[in-house]
Amino acid sequence: MMDNNELTEVVGGAISATLVNALVRGFTALFEFGKAVGTAIRRARTRTICPV
Repeated sequence: MMDNNELTEVVGGAISATLVNALVRGFTALFEFGKAVGTAIRRARTRTICPV
């Protein structure tokens, strides 16, 4: 087990897998939001709706 002096000297990585995952999910969410807005604008301009 490490004591407090040893623990203060530990240097961790700047980028963790959790941080990378959060950034990728954020980018994906923004990309999907942009696609939805673009589709809505296109449908509003052409006044077309996909048949159900």
